[in-house]
Amino acid sequence: AGGGGHVMVPPRLEIPTAALVTGVNMPDHDAFFGELKRRLRESTTPYVVLLNSKSCNSGMKATMTEILSQLFSSTSEEHEENEPSVAKKPQLPLSTMSVLCSWYRETCIDTSTAEEEIPATSCKPPPVVIVIQDFEGFSAHVLQSLVVSLSPRVIEFPVVLIFGIATSMATVHRILPHSSSSLLSIEEFHTAHPTTILAHVIKELFLRPTVSFRLGPLAYKFLLNQFLCANFSILNFRKGIKCALMEHFHWQPLSILCEEDGERAEKTADKLTHHQCEMVRATPSFQRHIESLDPKKQLQLLENDKELKNEVKTQLGSLRKYHVQFLSLLTCLHHLLHPVPPSSNPLGAKMYELYSVCLQHQITEESKFGSVWELVRLLNQTDLAEALESCVLSLSKTAAPLSSFSDSGDVDIPSLKELQEALRDFLKQLRELEQRQSKQRDSPPSQLSVQSEISISSCMSGSQLVYCTDIGMILH
Repeated sequence: AGGGGHVMVPPRLEIPTAALVTGVNMPDHDAFFGELKRRLRESTTPYVVLLNSKSCNSGMKATMTEILSQLFSSTSEEHEENEPSVAKKPQLPLSTMSVLCSWYRETCIDTSTAEEEIPATSCKPPPVVIVIQDFEGFSAHVLQSLVVSLSPRVIEFPVVLIFGIATSMATVHRILPHSSSSLLSIEEFHTAHPTTILAHVIKELFLRPTVSFRLGPLAYKFLLNQFLCANFSILNFRKGIKCALMEHFHWQPLSILCEEDGERAEKTADKLTHHQCEMVRATPSFQRHIESLDPKKQLQLLENDKELKNEVKTQLGSLRKYHVQFLSLLTCLHHLLHPVPPSSNPLGAKMYELYSVCLQHQITEESKFGSVWELVRLLNQTDLAEALESCVLSLSKTAAPLSSFSDSGDVDIPSLKELQEALRDFLKQLRELEQRQSKQRDSPPSQLSVQSEISISSCMSGSQLVYCTDIGMILH
């Protein structure tokens, strides 16, 4: 008490808390929090506790027992790494908060360093991170007791809480009363949306030209619908791809030709046995290909294994070129459709949705394509110029030299280099039109309407022709 009779109230200690909103993709939560624990132990502190409601909802005693058990296990793992012969399995003492603080003092605070005159900030002991995986599943009483027990001991037992929340931040204030939530210094974090993660996974797995394994339209659409309509689980999506991959390589003997490296694929083709050559001849794709050749070439491929191997190598090279062209044009189409409102785009606003449509049908023959293309032609100059710049940039990043794709076997579309030049020319025309319009704004009002009508009509008559013929034909 001070001289005036006032009582000195100690400052309230708040527990640093991260509210991690993860979304409702429940099947992925175990893998996500397991990875979070691993990374925290590698980069921040070796003392990370991962709690779930199944092992803690029986009461505070069970929760403290689980915390101490995991902390003692992490300590024994460190001893095994440093002194394998001396390490022993620790015996779990009575599960109380005082025991927890005593363990921290003995384990994390170096008494020999504390005796020296070294600033406290230079050798700060690592905190203990407690991750509550499924916050909504925990008992409100257990959470309140844990927060109230930890708060007075934040200085002697530095702790950080991480709440895994599947719904929203309002859940914290609904479960914890104000007397408990006021003891927390909460910072809100959000994980990436499952569809954003899916887009990245599909881009890495299927939208790179070097990937040799690709799903067919039915399998791809099935996995995509399962993800979007059932569970939003990236883990289940990956498992489906792994099953398809194992089935393909188990039941398809010619899957030995699936090589990311073109040279290795050609060497494998040279080593095909006569039996494998006969299997190549029996495939539906080879039979369709041979029907388009002249009778002399057909006879050579059917009777001569060496000629067949050379043809296989040629077609593998054409297939790689086709994938580069297809994915480059798919990216361009995605950039052009990006300014179109998602509600008016039946082809899909996401890259993986557009890829699904292209796998199933010839996209330019779809009635949906015509309606969306009309919306693209109505874009304002700014949006259209940005879309074209994105197209030119994506084409310039193509892995293989653009000039090498002018000959692509049966693929009857202009080369990527020609497409790039066509887009640059059209972008130049748009910029010239914008400059003329800018000059017209500075003109006298009496001349503005006449000049605007003449310049816009003359430019669009040429520009729209280039746009519709070149770009539309290229996508076709």
